[in-house]
Amino acid sequence: MSIHLLERDSFNISSSVTDASCFNSCNGQISVQLLNPNNPPFIYDWSNGDSLNIVTDLCSDSISLELIDNGGCRDTFYFYVDEPNILSFDSMIVTHNLCYGDQDGQILVNVIGGTGTVITTWTGVNNFSSSDEDIGNLLSGTYSLHLEDQNLCVKDTIITITEPDSLIAVHSVQNASCFGYADGIIDDTIQGGVLPYNISWDIVISDSTNIDSLLSGEYIYYITDSNGCSLLDTAIIDQPDLLVIS
Repeated sequence: MSIHLLERDSFNISSSVTDASCFNSCNGQISVQLLNPNNPPFIYDWSNGDSLNIVTDLCSDSISLELIDNGGCRDTFYFYVDEPNILSFDSMIVTHNLCYGDQDGQILVNVIGGTGTVITTWTGVNNFSSSDEDIGNLLSGTYSLHLEDQNLCVKDTIITITEPDSLIAVHSVQNASCFGYADGIIDDTIQGGVLPYNISWDIVISDSTNIDSLLSGEYIYYITDSNGCSLLDTAIIDQPDLLVIS
């Protein structure tokens, strides 16, 4: 008597892998269809614990499927769910305003990652908006950057353009004590801007904020800070009227 042993054909499957749409989104999917469904029922034993022919909510990673038929025959299949690179930027250069009230700020970014075309949307102070990747001629304030790729993956960030405080000079004056006397004094106090300061006077050779021995008149002074911001102002020395004996 002859005994014939029959060997089952290997499992023949078709599969479809849907990668995660965004970095770390964990929405990948794998579906498997058995093309030679002999000797059912079948057990789908996924390495993540699922037991159907379709697995969802998958993070980017390797995953395996052990397929088992009613006779205990089994085979293992291996899959990989991929994901895009993270949507972000690998560099950002921010140029702040050097002087109070300037509109010279600039933000340069280099967007990387994501999928397909990335839409850039900027919003900021004074109803500022732009779809350019790099923006300039900016007032000081807060600017929001919103990135969105074709898979609707998003990246949001906030950048602040700064400026120094306004350059201010407050002067106190001691008037000439008598008509024609050269004993007036001007004392300047400078605030804001960026140290150190430089001061120059129009008719007095001095770089001091305190000048004395002054006749009555107008004294124009010019102040600059280390960023080149400037201020022009005038201090006035008065004197009493000429004393006349009649």
